[in-house]
Amino acid sequence: MAGLKSFLPVMAEAFGTTADALYSRQRALTQMGLLPYVAGKGPGSGVPLTADSLGVMIIALMASDNLRDTDTRVKKLCEAPPDKLIGDESKHYMALPTFRSAMETAIKEFGQQHSGFVVKSIRVSPDKGQFLLIELSKSSSSGFQTERNLKTKTFRVKRTKSVTTKVSSIVRTSELDLLTLPFARLMNEFAIAEKQV
Repeated sequence: MAGLKSFLPVMAEAFGTTADALYSRQRALTQMGLLPYVAGKGPGSGVPLTADSLGVMIIALMASDNLRDTDTRVKKLCEAPPDKLIGDESKHYMALPTFRSAMETAIKEFGQQHSGFVVKSIRVSPDKGQFLLIELSKSSSSGFQTERNLKTKTFRVKRTKSVTTKVSSIVRTSELDLLTLPFARLMNEFAIAEKQV
């Protein structure tokens, strides 16, 4: 299995940063226990490249520009549970227990539809992570897919006095559009790298 470290140059290009800066972020997330680590040297050691490890890195990058702010606030955002919505046709992402698990699923199933919905973008703000989904339908006349209904799936940080203060003091509001060429390239490179032994 490929290591996350070997994939950082690809991530750096997509996010407009450097592989060294991302490696520092990876180390901080590993020390916090958010990324799994396989001890040893050589192939198979370090942090494996998986949809989960890539998702945690993306959440941390969206939550803060600074390495020093990669702390328990990012952990709280990863663990944010979904809001309960009734009568929602696109239940797929809401059935997942945390924002982290939903991010992992969005990466694994990049571009796939569930009940006609596909993830368009991801938002992070001081107290929540959100998936914006669009319903895609094929036009009978042209054969092209067109966007219709927009749904929002929200994973909200549990509000306790200490958590609310800490999270809102640092986590910024940012949005990542998944239907762009840089992100599509990132997902394509991930699919190739993940299969490497």
